[in-house]
Formats: sequence, C-alpha cells, structure tokens
Amino acid sequence: MVDPYIGVVEPPCVRCRGETTAGRLFRRVWLDRPHRGIAQHDPGRHKRKPCIGAAALRYTKLPMDGNNNTAQYIAIEGVIGVGKTTLARLASQAFGAELFLEVFEENPFLSDFYGDRARYAFQTQIFFLLSRYQQQQGIPQALSAGSMVISDYTFDKDALFAGINIAGDELTMYHRVHAALAEKIPEPNLVVYLRASTETLMQRILHRDRPYERDMERAYIQALNDAYEAFFSQPRWQGRLLSVDTDELNIISRPEDLAQILNRIRQALQLAPYQESLPL
Repeated sequence: MVDPYIGVVEPPCVRCRGETTAGRLFRRVWLDRPHRGIAQHDPGRHKRKPCIGAAALRYTKLPMDGNNNTAQYIAIEGVIGVGKTTLARLASQAFGAELFLEVFEENPFLSDFYGDRARYAFQTQIFFLLSRYQQQQGIPQALSAGSMVISDYTFDKDALFAGINIAGDELTMYHRVHAALAEKIPEPNLVVYLRASTETLMQRILHRDRPYERDMERAYIQALNDAYEAFFSQPRWQGRLLSVDTDELNIISRPEDLAQILNRIRQALQLAPYQESLPL
C-alpha cells in the first residue's frame, strides 16, 4: 500500500508473534526470565494480538529523480517528545532517503507500563528490543543498494531505557540479549541528538496528547533527560554526533529552523550544498 505522505509502506507480517523469529525469541526470553511477582502477559486483555512484525513496519521514501545521495545512515535521537519523528520525516523528504520509523504503538505493554513501570518494565523493554532488532535488519540492505537511510531512533537507545526501567536479574538477562543482537546492527554515520529542557518536553508531550502519555511523570522525563546527556557524552560518539538545542526551534511553523538543521546535517556529512558559516 502507499502512504501519500511517506511513500511505500511494506505490508506487515502475519499478526502473530509465533510466526516470526523475533517472536520466538520473545517467548523464550519471557519463559526463561525469573518471575518475581510480575504478571505474565494475557493477550485477552488487549484489543488485538501483538505482532513484532507489525511493529517493524518499514517506511520507504518514494524515489526522487536526479537524487544520487551517497549511502549514509542518519539516526535522530532524543528524549520522548523532543520531535525525533517529525524531523526524520522532513529530513527523509529533503534528502530522498529511506525512512525507518519506530512503531511503538504496537507494543501491547506500553500503556500498562506508563501506569505501573515497575510491574511492566521488563515485558515492555524486551518487546521493544526485539521489534527494533527485526526492523533494523532492513538498514544494511538499503545501504548496500546505495540509499541514504534516516531513522528516528538508534538501536543503542533501547539499552538506555532499560538501565532506567529494570534492574537485577532482569537487567542482566536483558543485557545478554541486547549484546547478542547488537553485533548484527549497523552503527549510524551520524546521530542527530535533539536536546530540550524537561519543561519543554513536558509541554510538547501535553500538546500531542497521546492517551498513554497523559499520566507521564515529570520525574521520569527528567531522568531520561539526564540519562541521554550522560549517554551521548561518551567518547564513542565523538566525530559522529550532532547536538541540536530545540527549545527555541519549531521546524513545523518556521521553515528556517528546519533549513538550519538540514544544513548542519549536510555540513557534518560533507554533503553539498551547505553553508560553512553555520557553526557545528
């Protein structure tokens, strides 16, 4: 089918975890985990069966005539509500890139997690980990075909959330699974880290009014903000991190704000044309 805004949307797999490799791994990890009073998932509680394949929808930008961008992998990152997906959509149009969007609504534990993080954290993180892993298998194929790729998340971001939300034996098991899967995931050439104050993030979350985010705690967003700052201060990101302060930016209503960010991306990747006068 075709999304008039994004382009070609590849059809999801059969809506059953048992039909996918990631689903089988999900069941194995879930059954092997040390149960410590955390309720097991009951599919009957949800309106539809979770499907890791459906969570891994791959959005492909329709080709643009005369656009021969060098194959580069750009990941947009930042805390909940900072504007990752909006920028990823607009940047993919500007660069004629293939777009990989996180489809978090397919996680059947997410709404329960925001209501009781301690109880549903492990289920939520494992589901996200496996769905993101399955989706990112399409990135090497796109790059080998000479396409630029833009994603609204990095695979590493999952471990950042896990470090905040789970602990003990569950965190140990999570890290074992993450380490095994991460070996097969390509690293982005550039990470665009969108930054914002916690107050700005809370305002943006309130404005978009997603039902499962209405009870979002400010302390949780502050913890994520602190964790992101620490995460992207690590030496491993040097030379491929572009930090953008977004408190005063609005890339929807002010085209010049979007143009500034796109120019900085071009400059970071040495993609012509760009203006040297805009500092990184």
